[in-house]
Amino acid sequence: LNMTVESTYYIPYGHWAAADITSFVSKYDIRDVFDQYTGFDSGISLKNTVLIVEKVLTGGKSETAYYLNDKARELGIDGVINYSSPGRYITRQELAAIIMRLYELKTDINSNSLIISKTILTNDDGDIKDSCYRPVALCIDMKILTLDSDRNFRPKESCTGAQVVSALTRLLRILGEI
Repeated sequence: LNMTVESTYYIPYGHWAAADITSFVSKYDIRDVFDQYTGFDSGISLKNTVLIVEKVLTGGKSETAYYLNDKARELGIDGVINYSSPGRYITRQELAAIIMRLYELKTDINSNSLIISKTILTNDDGDIKDSCYRPVALCIDMKILTLDSDRNFRPKESCTGAQVVSALTRLLRILGEI
């Protein structure tokens, strides 16, 4: 990018995810999702999350698919998200599923073959969908996503743009891409 991060994206001074956001936007142009007027602390739609994942998978190029279900299918994430309501905010458990599918696509390693290094106990295990439980546990184990101070994951909570970009940045650091 030929512009400074500070002049293109609004990142408040001292923001908890400033380093992750700065690292991410120095590699990927996500101005079509976040501009200088859209803060990263707003909720992020499923559609915009898919657009950001597309940039990670394609090196920043836009693919030809117009409809979200076609785009999700092209990106190989159609099996991990319900894209019937593209404008709704993405949940933390859906983000975990997308992160682990992205890990699989970038490494050619099936996440089912990964061993979770410790027992992951959350107070809200019962709220995690069965299909998302392993991705959630792996994301917690890999320190891509975290629990709150009361050991809750809050799987049904909507994600902000900062949370999505931070999680993607953490994954890309693990993969050595950032």
